[in-house]
Amino acid sequence: MVRAEGALEDVDRLACEAILHLLALGHGPVLCDLTRVDGAISAGPAVLLAAPTRHTRDWPGSLIAFACPTGEFRSQLARQVGAHVVLTHGATEAMARLQHQPR
Repeated sequence: MVRAEGALEDVDRLACEAILHLLALGHGPVLCDLTRVDGAISAGPAVLLAAPTRHTRDWPGSLIAFACPTGEFRSQLARQVGAHVVLTHGATEAMARLQHQPR
């Protein structure tokens, strides 16, 4: 699990790198918990955080989930990730859905 906390513009790159690192090590599925992220909302962080999900299209057994509360950032993130990525409101729900995804 990757837990991001603080201002979105301060944690987006670190969270992206952590997701990629866990995928490279084969420690999947990967859950990125964004429920404690705040700050200014822009499209840039959503694009950056969605970047690792492109790899899951090539490696479908590598599952990624995002726990992101309802709001503008969730909407932006939803536009960036594909249907193969789990996007939920909370971490508990994301973990439950990841367990039922085929690997």
